[in-house]
Order: sequence, then C-alpha cells, then structure tokens
Amino acid sequence: MKLKLTFVILLQFVTIAVAEDPSAVERAVVESKQPITPSFYNGVIHLSDLSTSATAGGAMYTINAPGRYYVANDLGIAPSNSRVAAIKITVSNVFLDMNEATIYQRTGNSQTGLMGIEITNYASNVTIVNGKINGLNVSDTTEQNAGVVVGSGTYNITIEDVMVFGCESDADEVAGFLLSSCENVKLVNCQANNNTNTKSGASGSNGTVNGFKLSSCSCCVLQGCYANRNHSTDQNSYGIRLVSSTYNKILNCMALNQISNSNTSGINVVGFYSTGGRGNLFDGCESIGNQYNGVSATSTGAGFVLAGSEAGSTIRKNLAQANIGGSGLGYGISIGASVGNCCVQDNLAFYNTGTTGVGIIDAGATNVMYISNFAHSNTTGVTVDNYSGAIGEISTATHTVYTNLDAARTGYNNLEIAG
Repeated sequence: MKLKLTFVILLQFVTIAVAEDPSAVERAVVESKQPITPSFYNGVIHLSDLSTSATAGGAMYTINAPGRYYVANDLGIAPSNSRVAAIKITVSNVFLDMNEATIYQRTGNSQTGLMGIEITNYASNVTIVNGKINGLNVSDTTEQNAGVVVGSGTYNITIEDVMVFGCESDADEVAGFLLSSCENVKLVNCQANNNTNTKSGASGSNGTVNGFKLSSCSCCVLQGCYANRNHSTDQNSYGIRLVSSTYNKILNCMALNQISNSNTSGINVVGFYSTGGRGNLFDGCESIGNQYNGVSATSTGAGFVLAGSEAGSTIRKNLAQANIGGSGLGYGISIGASVGNCCVQDNLAFYNTGTTGVGIIDAGATNVMYISNFAHSNTTGVTVDNYSGAIGEISTATHTVYTNLDAARTGYNNLEIAG
C-alpha cells in the first residue's frame, strides 16, 4: 500500500511539472505524434476558416495572437488572387501542429505566387511541426516564394517534420524552404523533394530551383534534412544552398539527385553549396547523384561547393558520391579560387564523374587545409595536377607544402587511390 501511494504521488508530481512547462508539453507532442487533444490548443484551423478572397500579399488564414494551434484537416486551397499564403504567422510565441495534414493547391486553380506557411513581422519563438505542403504554384516575378517562408528579422524558429514537395515555378527562382535575413532558425527532419522550375531561356536566378535556401541568415541549424530530385529545366539546381550566410550548421543532411537539363554554360547542380558566407559547417552529410544533363563543358555536377568569398567554413566527415557532370565537370568537393581560411577534413569522395571528374578540387583558394580525406575512382578525361600524382582524385592549385598547417592549402595525411 505504501508503494502504491508513493507511485501515485510521484505521478502527480510529474504531471504537474510537465503542465507547468509548456515547452516540454510541446516537445512531447512533436516526439509522440499522438492524436490531437483539442483542449491542449488555443485554436483550430479548418478548411472553412480560410478566406478564398485574400488579397495579394495577404493570407487565407492569419495567426495574429500567441498560442497553440492545430490544423483539423487537409487544406486544399483555391484562392481568388495571387501572392497569398495559406497560413501566415505574424506574432511571436506560436506553436502550430499541422497534425499530419497537407496544404495543397486544388486542381483547376491557376493562381501563382502561393506559399504554404509564411512567418513574418520579426516573429520569434515559433514552432511548426508535422505536416506537408504539396503542389503549390510559387511562380512570382516580384519576390522569391516557397512552400515555407521564414521572413526577415525572425528568430528562434523551429520547424520539424515538415515536407515540401511538388511545388513549381515557371517565372522565377523557387525553393521548398526559403529563409531570408533570419537568425537562430532550426529545421529538423524536414524534406524538400521534387520541386521544379520549368522556366525556359532563364538567366541569372530566374529558373533556379533550391530544396532549401538560406539567404543572409545566421546561426541557423539544419539537422537530418533531406533534399531530393529538385529539378531545373534551364538553370541551376541546389539541394541545400547558403548565400551570404554566417555561422550556420548543416548536420547529418542528405542531398540526392538534384537535376538540371540546361545547355547554358556555367550551370551548377550541387548538393550542398555556400557562397559569400563565413563560418559555416557541413558535418556528417551525404551528397549523392546530383546530375548535370546538358551539353555545356563549363557546367558542374558536384557534391559540395564553397564559392565566392566564403571564409572560415568547414566541410567535415561528409560523403560525396556519384555526382555527375556529364559533358561538364564532375566534382566531389570543389573549393573556389576566392575562398579563404577554410578546412576540408575527413571526407570521402567516390565515383564523381564528368569530362573532368575530380574527388576534391581547389581552384587556388587561400589558406585552405585538406586533412585526412579519402578519394577513389573519380574519373577524368584529362590529366590534372594532383597532390600525389594520381589522376582524378585530389587536385590542388600548387604543391607548396607548408610546415605550419594554419597556412597550408595542399593535402596533409590524404589518401589517394588511382583507378
């Protein structure tokens, strides 16, 4: 009897403790994915709650009060105007459980510039979990739209177990997830799959497709995220792309089978790409089968690329395998000429192919260390300058060996196998 009483008291204590910690309760919801308990939430979103007449730049449903919300059922949207979000969050301290529901654009609706979920107005402490966004037409020439948009000035945002797939554009750059000028955003187990850009004759950013794009973001984390078969007809295709972003961590993510069929020169088809940033980390990731299918000899299919003025970033313990340059360049890891003070360590680069195929290539970067990398069976049609003389494995701009590794650009403890 005493043992039973003690157990009851302990159980009551735990229940009270959890109830007093909303974040712990929300975490339990994320991890358990139990059936919805309406009393836990402050609001519910039904399909009938969405306004079909939302104006351009607005939303079909706006969360403008803090609290916990859930989606009751699938939201098949058919707005009367373009450039609207299905759900827009404009305040801080919001928990949105999508309840395994899907936001999708109804067949026959032709509006463009749509977004699934948008977070705006410097909102913070927002969590979104457990849902899908499918088949939205995000075409818009005035802004970059996406399935999920995290806007300027937002911070302390968590998005977990959300998938964006089948979104498309024929007008401008498209992304599954678009993060712009935000800070401390965490994406966990999110997916961006089969998003396409079909714009023909595209130039610049027009026609580019991104699974995940971070633009001018800082201190964000992507963990366990997945980008697969994001496809551009006539421009670049990226799995996870960072632009002018600083001190972000990309951890245990996968980028598989990004595709571009463009015949334009200088096209990039890259699993993980960062340009003009600082202090970014790519750790424990896999980049496999990203493929350039056009005819340009200067276009690239690659696993990992650091470009522009990227500095102080690290590519560590990753796998770059079977990335295909086709008629162009096939690289496992590529470090651009203007990159500086970066580290490439403990990576595997296998079976990356192209007219020129190289496991790890350095175009003349400054003070980049290559430590304990392993490159094998990367094929090339030309002889390249390699650290140990093997063809198509690890290629650096010079063979100068520095005794001070902080100033080293050439290989150190690298293993290369020809064939």
